[in-house]
Amino acid sequence: MPVRKQAVELVRLAAPVVIARASIMCMVLVDTIMVGHYGATALAELALANAFFFVLLVSASGLLIGTLIFTAKAHGAQNYAECGQVWRRSLPYAVLIGFAGFALCLLTEPLLLVTRQTPALAKSGASLTLMLGASMPILLCYIVSANFLEGIKRPIPPMVIMLFANIVNIGANWVLIFGKLGMPELGAMGSVIATILVRFVALCLILGYIWHMRDWQLFGVRIPDPNGWRASWRGWAEQRKLGLAHGLSAAIEASAFSAMTLLAGLLGTLAIAAYTIALNLIGMNFMIALGFASATTVSIGNARGAEDYRTARQIGWTGLALCAAVQATIVIAMAVNPAMFAAFYTTEAELLATVIPLIALTAWVIILDGGQGIMATALRGWNDSWVPTLTHLCSYAIVMIPCGWWLTQRAGHGPLGLIEAILIASAISVSLLCLRYIWLTGRHVRAAR
Repeated sequence: MPVRKQAVELVRLAAPVVIARASIMCMVLVDTIMVGHYGATALAELALANAFFFVLLVSASGLLIGTLIFTAKAHGAQNYAECGQVWRRSLPYAVLIGFAGFALCLLTEPLLLVTRQTPALAKSGASLTLMLGASMPILLCYIVSANFLEGIKRPIPPMVIMLFANIVNIGANWVLIFGKLGMPELGAMGSVIATILVRFVALCLILGYIWHMRDWQLFGVRIPDPNGWRASWRGWAEQRKLGLAHGLSAAIEASAFSAMTLLAGLLGTLAIAAYTIALNLIGMNFMIALGFASATTVSIGNARGAEDYRTARQIGWTGLALCAAVQATIVIAMAVNPAMFAAFYTTEAELLATVIPLIALTAWVIILDGGQGIMATALRGWNDSWVPTLTHLCSYAIVMIPCGWWLTQRAGHGPLGLIEAILIASAISVSLLCLRYIWLTGRHVRAAR
Protein backbone atom coordinates (compact mmCIF):
# COMPACT_ATOMS: atom_id res chain seq x y z
CA MET A 1 0.00 0.00 0.00
CA PRO A 2 1.45 3.44 -0.95
CA VAL A 3 2.49 5.62 1.98
CA ARG A 4 0.05 8.35 0.92
CA LYS A 5 -2.85 5.90 1.03
CA GLN A 6 -1.66 4.65 4.44
CA ALA A 7 -1.59 8.21 5.74
CA VAL A 8 -5.11 8.96 4.48
CA GLU A 9 -6.45 5.76 6.05
CA LEU A 10 -4.70 6.47 9.34
CA VAL A 11 -6.05 10.00 9.50
CA ARG A 12 -9.56 8.75 8.66
CA LEU A 13 -9.39 6.26 11.53
CA ALA A 14 -7.37 8.42 13.91
CA ALA A 15 -9.36 11.67 13.68
CA PRO A 16 -12.51 10.43 15.47
CA VAL A 17 -10.42 8.36 17.88
CA VAL A 18 -8.29 11.41 18.71
CA ILE A 19 -11.44 13.44 19.31
CA ALA A 20 -12.91 10.67 21.47
CA ARG A 21 -9.69 10.24 23.48
CA ALA A 22 -9.28 14.00 23.76
CA SER A 23 -12.87 14.24 24.96
CA ILE A 24 -12.11 11.75 27.73
CA MET A 25 -9.12 13.81 28.77
CA CYS A 26 -11.12 16.99 28.26
CA MET A 27 -13.38 15.90 31.09
CA VAL A 28 -10.31 15.65 33.32
CA LEU A 29 -9.17 19.04 31.99
CA VAL A 30 -12.55 20.61 32.74
CA ASP A 31 -12.55 19.06 36.21
CA THR A 32 -9.07 20.44 36.86
CA ILE A 33 -9.94 23.93 35.60
CA MET A 34 -13.24 24.18 37.46
CA VAL A 35 -11.88 22.72 40.71
CA GLY A 36 -8.79 24.93 40.30
CA HIS A 37 -11.01 28.01 40.20
CA TYR A 38 -12.79 26.70 43.28
CA GLY A 39 -9.48 26.65 45.21
CA ALA A 40 -5.89 25.36 45.31
CA THR A 41 -6.60 23.03 48.25
CA ALA A 42 -9.50 21.38 46.42
CA LEU A 43 -7.26 20.98 43.35
CA ALA A 44 -4.56 19.30 45.46
CA GLU A 45 -7.17 16.88 46.87
CA LEU A 46 -8.37 15.98 43.38
CA ALA A 47 -4.78 15.63 42.14
CA LEU A 48 -3.89 13.07 44.81
CA ALA A 49 -7.11 11.14 44.16
CA ASN A 50 -6.45 11.07 40.43
CA ALA A 51 -2.80 10.11 40.97
CA PHE A 52 -3.76 6.84 42.65
CA PHE A 53 -6.85 6.15 40.54
CA PHE A 54 -4.95 6.91 37.33
CA VAL A 55 -2.50 4.08 38.06
CA LEU A 56 -5.34 1.61 38.51
CA LEU A 57 -7.27 2.84 35.48
CA VAL A 58 -4.33 2.84 33.08
CA SER A 59 -3.24 -0.61 34.29
CA ALA A 60 -6.77 -1.97 33.89
CA SER A 61 -7.09 -0.42 30.42
CA GLY A 62 -3.82 -2.08 29.46
CA LEU A 63 -5.14 -5.47 30.53
CA LEU A 64 -7.99 -4.97 28.06
CA ILE A 65 -5.88 -3.99 25.02
CA GLY A 66 -6.47 -7.45 23.56
CA THR A 67 -10.01 -6.37 22.66
CA LEU A 68 -8.69 -3.83 20.16
CA ILE A 69 -5.86 -5.96 18.76
CA PHE A 70 -7.79 -9.23 18.35
CA THR A 71 -10.85 -7.45 16.94
CA ALA A 72 -8.71 -5.66 14.36
CA LYS A 73 -6.91 -8.87 13.37
CA ALA A 74 -10.20 -10.78 13.01
CA HIS A 75 -11.64 -7.91 10.97
CA GLY A 76 -8.61 -7.90 8.68
CA ALA A 77 -9.04 -11.66 8.14
CA GLN A 78 -12.78 -11.03 7.42
CA ASN A 79 -13.76 -13.26 10.35
CA TYR A 80 -16.49 -10.87 11.44
CA ALA A 81 -18.29 -13.20 13.83
CA GLU A 82 -15.08 -13.54 15.86
CA CYS A 83 -15.07 -9.76 16.35
CA GLY A 84 -18.30 -10.02 18.32
CA GLN A 85 -16.97 -12.94 20.35
CA VAL A 86 -13.91 -10.89 21.32
CA TRP A 87 -16.23 -8.17 22.65
CA ARG A 88 -18.45 -10.64 24.53
CA ARG A 89 -15.40 -12.22 26.20
CA SER A 90 -14.07 -8.81 27.19
CA LEU A 91 -17.10 -7.51 29.08
CA PRO A 92 -17.08 -9.93 32.08
CA TYR A 93 -13.30 -9.58 32.23
CA ALA A 94 -13.71 -5.80 32.43
CA VAL A 95 -16.21 -6.11 35.27
CA LEU A 96 -13.89 -8.45 37.19
CA ILE A 97 -10.93 -6.11 36.80
CA GLY A 98 -13.11 -3.16 37.79
CA PHE A 99 -14.12 -4.71 41.09
CA ALA A 100 -10.50 -5.65 41.81
CA GLY A 101 -9.53 -2.03 41.15
CA PHE A 102 -12.22 -0.79 43.52
CA ALA A 103 -10.85 -3.08 46.26
CA LEU A 104 -7.36 -1.64 45.75
CA CYS A 105 -8.74 1.87 46.22
CA LEU A 106 -9.20 1.00 49.90
CA LEU A 107 -5.40 1.24 50.26
CA THR A 108 -5.24 4.88 49.17
CA GLU A 109 -5.16 6.62 52.56
CA PRO A 110 -2.40 4.50 54.16
CA LEU A 111 -0.33 4.81 50.98
CA LEU A 112 -0.71 8.58 50.95
CA LEU A 113 0.30 8.75 54.62
CA VAL A 114 3.37 6.60 53.94
CA THR A 115 4.41 9.10 51.27
CA ARG A 116 4.32 11.90 53.88
CA GLN A 117 1.16 13.65 52.70
CA THR A 118 -0.63 15.58 55.43
CA PRO A 119 -3.33 13.57 57.30
CA ALA A 120 -6.09 15.95 56.17
CA LEU A 121 -5.03 15.80 52.51
CA ALA A 122 -4.59 12.00 52.67
CA LYS A 123 -8.07 11.52 54.11
CA SER A 124 -9.85 13.77 51.62
CA GLY A 125 -7.86 12.39 48.66
CA ALA A 126 -8.61 8.80 49.71
CA SER A 127 -12.36 9.41 49.97
CA LEU A 128 -12.40 10.82 46.44
CA THR A 129 -10.36 7.86 45.14
CA LEU A 130 -12.82 5.41 46.68
CA MET A 131 -15.73 7.14 44.94
CA LEU A 132 -13.90 7.03 41.60
CA GLY A 133 -13.06 3.36 42.15
CA ALA A 134 -16.73 2.49 42.57
CA SER A 135 -17.30 3.53 38.94
CA MET A 136 -14.36 1.55 37.54
CA PRO A 137 -16.43 -1.46 36.30
CA ILE A 138 -18.66 0.99 34.42
CA LEU A 139 -15.71 2.79 32.85
CA LEU A 140 -13.89 -0.40 31.83
CA CYS A 141 -16.99 -1.82 30.13
CA TYR A 142 -17.19 1.42 28.17
CA ILE A 143 -13.51 1.13 27.20
CA VAL A 144 -13.78 -2.44 25.84
CA SER A 145 -16.91 -1.46 23.90
CA ALA A 146 -15.12 1.53 22.37
CA ASN A 147 -12.12 -0.69 21.55
CA PHE A 148 -14.45 -3.14 19.79
CA LEU A 149 -15.96 -0.40 17.63
CA GLU A 150 -12.53 1.02 16.79
CA GLY A 151 -11.33 -2.48 15.88
CA ILE A 152 -14.11 -2.87 13.31
CA LYS A 153 -13.32 0.62 11.98
CA ARG A 154 -16.33 2.39 13.47
CA PRO A 155 -14.81 5.07 15.68
CA ILE A 156 -17.55 7.66 15.09
CA PRO A 157 -20.09 6.44 17.71
CA PRO A 158 -17.60 6.56 20.63
CA MET A 159 -16.56 10.02 19.49
CA VAL A 160 -20.16 11.31 19.45
CA ILE A 161 -20.88 9.74 22.84
CA MET A 162 -17.84 11.35 24.44
CA LEU A 163 -18.62 14.76 22.99
CA PHE A 164 -22.11 14.53 24.49
CA ALA A 165 -20.62 13.31 27.78
CA ASN A 166 -18.45 16.43 27.97
CA ILE A 167 -21.50 18.67 27.73
CA VAL A 168 -23.17 16.76 30.55
CA ASN A 169 -19.96 16.91 32.61
CA ILE A 170 -19.63 20.69 32.35
CA GLY A 171 -23.19 21.23 33.49
CA ALA A 172 -22.96 18.71 36.32
CA ASN A 173 -19.66 20.22 37.50
CA TRP A 174 -21.12 23.73 37.56
CA VAL A 175 -24.04 22.57 39.66
CA LEU A 176 -22.19 20.28 42.07
CA ILE A 177 -18.80 22.00 42.54
CA PHE A 178 -20.15 25.50 43.12
CA GLY A 179 -23.57 24.58 44.59
CA LYS A 180 -25.87 25.96 41.89
CA LEU A 181 -29.60 25.36 41.34
CA GLY A 182 -30.18 24.72 45.01
CA MET A 183 -27.57 21.94 45.29
CA PRO A 184 -24.95 21.94 48.09
CA GLU A 185 -21.47 23.31 47.35
CA LEU A 186 -19.31 20.15 47.19
CA GLY A 187 -16.01 21.32 45.67
CA ALA A 188 -13.79 18.46 44.52
CA MET A 189 -16.34 15.86 45.66
CA GLY A 190 -18.92 17.46 43.37
CA SER A 191 -16.56 16.99 40.44
CA VAL A 192 -16.16 13.29 41.26
CA ILE A 193 -19.93 12.76 41.53
CA ALA A 194 -20.39 14.42 38.14
CA THR A 195 -17.73 12.12 36.67
CA ILE A 196 -19.51 9.00 37.92
CA LEU A 197 -22.81 10.19 36.48
CA VAL A 198 -21.25 10.87 33.09
CA ARG A 199 -19.57 7.45 32.96
CA PHE A 200 -22.87 5.69 33.55
CA VAL A 201 -24.61 7.67 30.80
CA ALA A 202 -21.78 6.96 28.33
CA LEU A 203 -21.88 3.21 29.02
CA CYS A 204 -25.64 3.03 28.48
CA LEU A 205 -25.31 4.83 25.16
CA ILE A 206 -22.48 2.71 23.74
CA LEU A 207 -24.02 -0.61 24.81
CA GLY A 208 -27.31 0.46 23.25
CA TYR A 209 -25.55 1.29 19.98
CA ILE A 210 -23.66 -2.02 19.77
CA TRP A 211 -26.67 -4.12 20.70
CA HIS A 212 -28.94 -2.46 18.11
CA MET A 213 -26.53 -1.72 15.24
CA ARG A 214 -27.90 -2.82 11.88
CA ASP A 215 -25.37 -5.58 11.23
CA TRP A 216 -25.30 -7.03 14.74
CA GLN A 217 -25.89 -10.48 13.24
CA LEU A 218 -22.79 -10.22 11.03
CA PHE A 219 -20.63 -9.48 14.07
CA GLY A 220 -22.52 -11.82 16.37
CA VAL A 221 -22.76 -9.39 19.24
CA ARG A 222 -25.90 -11.09 20.62
CA ILE A 223 -24.78 -14.64 19.86
CA PRO A 224 -22.84 -16.82 22.34
CA ASP A 225 -19.73 -18.58 21.02
CA PRO A 226 -21.08 -21.39 18.78
CA ASN A 227 -18.02 -23.52 19.67
CA GLY A 228 -18.93 -23.54 23.36
CA TRP A 229 -17.39 -22.15 26.50
CA ARG A 230 -14.08 -23.99 26.05
CA ALA A 231 -13.36 -22.16 22.81
CA SER A 232 -14.41 -18.91 24.45
CA TRP A 233 -12.08 -19.60 27.37
CA ARG A 234 -9.14 -20.27 25.03
CA GLY A 235 -9.81 -17.03 23.15
CA TRP A 236 -10.03 -15.13 26.41
CA ALA A 237 -6.70 -16.63 27.53
CA GLU A 238 -5.00 -15.30 24.38
CA GLN A 239 -6.45 -11.83 24.96
CA ARG A 240 -5.40 -11.97 28.60
CA LYS A 241 -1.82 -12.98 27.75
CA LEU A 242 -1.33 -9.95 25.54
CA GLY A 243 -3.14 -7.72 28.02
CA LEU A 244 -1.00 -8.77 30.98
CA ALA A 245 2.16 -7.39 29.40
CA HIS A 246 0.46 -4.18 28.32
CA GLY A 247 -1.24 -3.83 31.70
CA LEU A 248 2.06 -4.21 33.53
CA SER A 249 3.67 -1.70 31.19
CA ALA A 250 0.86 0.77 31.78
CA ALA A 251 1.07 0.18 35.53
CA ILE A 252 4.81 0.90 35.52
CA GLU A 253 4.41 4.13 33.58
CA ALA A 254 1.35 5.31 35.52
CA SER A 255 2.94 4.42 38.87
CA ALA A 256 6.04 6.33 37.91
CA PHE A 257 4.02 9.43 37.05
CA SER A 258 2.05 9.09 40.28
CA ALA A 259 5.34 8.87 42.16
CA MET A 260 6.29 12.14 40.54
CA THR A 261 3.02 13.64 41.80
CA LEU A 262 3.95 12.51 45.30
CA LEU A 263 7.37 14.12 44.89
CA ALA A 264 5.55 17.31 43.92
CA GLY A 265 3.48 16.97 47.08
CA LEU A 266 6.67 17.06 49.14
CA LEU A 267 7.38 20.50 47.68
CA GLY A 268 4.08 21.95 48.97
CA THR A 269 0.53 22.68 47.85
CA LEU A 270 1.61 25.26 45.27
CA ALA A 271 4.10 22.87 43.66
CA ILE A 272 1.61 20.01 43.39
CA ALA A 273 -1.01 22.33 41.90
CA ALA A 274 1.50 23.61 39.30
CA TYR A 275 2.73 20.11 38.47
CA THR A 276 -0.88 18.89 38.13
CA ILE A 277 -1.55 21.57 35.52
CA ALA A 278 1.58 20.62 33.56
CA LEU A 279 0.75 16.92 33.80
CA ASN A 280 -2.78 17.63 32.65
CA LEU A 281 -1.42 19.29 29.51
CA ILE A 282 0.86 16.31 28.87
CA GLY A 283 -2.07 13.95 29.32
CA MET A 284 -4.38 15.99 27.13
CA ASN A 285 -1.89 15.99 24.27
CA PHE A 286 -1.12 12.31 24.82
CA MET A 287 -4.71 11.65 23.77
CA ILE A 288 -3.62 12.65 20.27
CA ALA A 289 -0.92 9.99 20.44
CA LEU A 290 -3.41 7.43 21.76
CA GLY A 291 -5.75 8.18 18.87
CA PHE A 292 -3.01 7.68 16.30
CA ALA A 293 -1.76 4.64 18.24
CA SER A 294 -5.20 3.05 18.08
CA ALA A 295 -5.49 3.73 14.35
CA THR A 296 -1.95 2.44 13.80
CA THR A 297 -2.63 -0.76 15.73
CA VAL A 298 -5.90 -1.40 13.89
CA SER A 299 -4.20 -0.86 10.51
CA ILE A 300 -1.24 -3.07 11.47
CA GLY A 301 -3.67 -5.77 12.65
CA ASN A 302 -5.61 -5.59 9.39
CA ALA A 303 -2.42 -5.79 7.33
CA ARG A 304 -1.09 -8.71 9.35
CA GLY A 305 -4.46 -10.46 9.10
CA ALA A 306 -4.09 -10.15 5.30
CA GLU A 307 -0.42 -11.28 5.62
CA ASP A 308 0.90 -8.03 4.10
CA TYR A 309 3.88 -7.61 6.42
CA ARG A 310 5.71 -4.95 4.41
CA THR A 311 2.69 -2.64 4.58
CA ALA A 312 2.26 -3.43 8.27
CA ARG A 313 5.83 -2.29 8.91
CA GLN A 314 5.39 0.97 6.99
CA ILE A 315 2.19 1.78 8.89
CA GLY A 316 4.10 2.07 12.18
CA TRP A 317 6.43 4.75 10.82
CA THR A 318 3.59 6.58 9.08
CA GLY A 319 1.63 6.72 12.34
CA LEU A 320 4.66 8.09 14.20
CA ALA A 321 5.27 10.82 11.60
CA LEU A 322 1.62 11.90 11.47
CA CYS A 323 1.34 12.10 15.24
CA ALA A 324 4.51 14.21 15.52
CA ALA A 325 3.26 16.57 12.80
CA VAL A 326 -0.08 17.15 14.52
CA GLN A 327 1.45 17.62 17.97
CA ALA A 328 4.08 20.03 16.63
CA THR A 329 1.48 22.77 16.15
CA ILE A 330 0.49 22.56 19.83
CA VAL A 331 4.10 22.32 20.99
CA ILE A 332 5.05 25.55 19.20
CA ALA A 333 2.12 27.42 20.73
CA MET A 334 2.94 26.19 24.24
CA ALA A 335 6.62 27.05 23.91
CA VAL A 336 5.96 30.53 22.52
CA ASN A 337 3.12 31.56 24.86
CA PRO A 338 2.94 29.34 27.98
CA ALA A 339 1.16 32.09 29.93
CA MET A 340 -1.88 31.75 27.67
CA PHE A 341 -2.24 28.07 28.57
CA ALA A 342 -1.67 28.75 32.26
CA ALA A 343 -4.46 31.34 32.29
CA PHE A 344 -6.98 28.63 31.40
CA TYR A 345 -6.29 26.91 34.72
CA THR A 346 -5.88 29.64 37.30
CA THR A 347 -5.89 33.35 38.01
CA GLU A 348 -3.82 33.12 41.22
CA ALA A 349 -0.65 35.15 40.67
CA GLU A 350 1.60 32.93 42.77
CA LEU A 351 0.45 29.75 41.01
CA LEU A 352 0.82 31.39 37.59
CA ALA A 353 4.43 32.33 38.36
CA THR A 354 5.19 28.72 39.31
CA VAL A 355 3.41 26.96 36.45
CA ILE A 356 4.44 29.05 33.42
CA PRO A 357 8.07 27.74 33.29
CA LEU A 358 6.74 24.19 33.66
CA ILE A 359 4.40 24.61 30.69
CA ALA A 360 7.21 25.98 28.49
CA LEU A 361 9.30 22.84 29.11
CA THR A 362 6.27 20.54 28.94
CA ALA A 363 5.90 21.47 25.28
CA TRP A 364 8.99 19.43 24.41
CA VAL A 365 7.92 16.48 26.54
CA ILE A 366 4.77 16.10 24.45
CA ILE A 367 6.53 15.10 21.20
CA LEU A 368 8.76 12.50 22.85
CA ASP A 369 6.03 11.08 25.08
CA GLY A 370 3.65 10.80 22.12
CA GLY A 371 6.32 9.07 20.05
CA GLN A 372 6.99 6.40 22.64
CA GLY A 373 3.23 5.81 22.97
CA ILE A 374 2.89 5.23 19.23
CA MET A 375 5.85 2.86 18.98
CA ALA A 376 4.93 0.82 22.06
CA THR A 377 1.42 0.23 20.72
CA ALA A 378 2.71 -0.48 17.20
CA LEU A 379 4.98 -3.17 18.61
CA ARG A 380 2.03 -4.77 20.37
CA GLY A 381 0.25 -4.79 17.03
CA TRP A 382 3.03 -7.21 16.07
CA ASN A 383 2.31 -9.26 19.23
CA ASP A 384 5.53 -8.01 20.85
CA SER A 385 4.33 -7.99 24.42
CA TRP A 386 7.24 -7.84 26.85
CA VAL A 387 9.96 -5.69 25.28
CA PRO A 388 7.85 -2.49 25.46
CA THR A 389 7.15 -3.38 29.09
CA LEU A 390 10.86 -3.72 29.87
CA THR A 391 11.54 -0.46 28.04
CA HIS A 392 9.00 1.38 30.19
CA LEU A 393 10.47 -0.20 33.33
CA CYS A 394 13.92 1.04 32.38
CA SER A 395 12.87 4.53 31.25
CA TYR A 396 10.20 5.51 33.75
CA ALA A 397 10.84 3.48 36.89
CA ILE A 398 14.62 3.14 36.87
CA VAL A 399 15.52 6.49 35.27
CA MET A 400 12.68 8.99 35.72
CA ILE A 401 11.85 8.58 39.43
CA PRO A 402 15.45 8.84 40.71
CA CYS A 403 16.08 11.76 38.34
CA GLY A 404 12.96 13.50 39.60
CA TRP A 405 13.99 12.98 43.22
CA TRP A 406 17.55 14.22 42.65
CA LEU A 407 16.51 17.26 40.60
CA THR A 408 13.91 18.36 43.16
CA GLN A 409 15.49 17.33 46.47
CA ARG A 410 19.22 17.77 45.74
CA ALA A 411 19.65 20.04 42.73
CA GLY A 412 16.96 22.44 43.92
CA HIS A 413 15.10 22.70 40.61
CA GLY A 414 11.71 22.59 42.32
CA PRO A 415 8.71 21.33 40.31
CA LEU A 416 10.57 22.15 37.08
CA GLY A 417 12.92 19.26 37.91
CA LEU A 418 10.00 16.84 37.62
CA ILE A 419 9.31 17.94 34.04
CA GLU A 420 13.04 17.67 33.25
CA ALA A 421 13.02 14.07 34.50
CA ILE A 422 10.00 13.21 32.34
CA LEU A 423 11.78 14.69 29.31
CA ILE A 424 14.87 12.53 29.89
CA ALA A 425 12.85 9.34 30.41
CA SER A 426 10.67 9.89 27.33
CA ALA A 427 13.73 10.46 25.13
CA ILE A 428 15.24 7.17 26.30
CA SER A 429 11.95 5.30 25.83
CA VAL A 430 11.20 6.43 22.28
CA SER A 431 14.80 5.72 21.18
CA LEU A 432 14.75 2.14 22.51
CA LEU A 433 11.31 1.40 21.08
CA CYS A 434 12.25 2.66 17.61
CA LEU A 435 15.33 0.43 17.57
CA ARG A 436 13.19 -2.54 18.61
CA TYR A 437 10.64 -1.80 15.87
CA ILE A 438 13.36 -1.68 13.19
CA TRP A 439 14.72 -5.06 14.27
CA LEU A 440 11.40 -6.88 14.81
CA THR A 441 9.58 -5.76 11.68
CA GLY A 442 12.66 -6.34 9.55
CA ARG A 443 12.78 -9.92 10.76
CA HIS A 444 9.11 -10.51 9.90
CA VAL A 445 9.44 -9.01 6.43
CA ARG A 446 12.52 -11.11 5.63
CA ALA A 447 10.80 -14.27 6.85
CA ALA A 448 7.79 -13.60 4.62
CA ARG A 449 9.85 -13.37 1.42
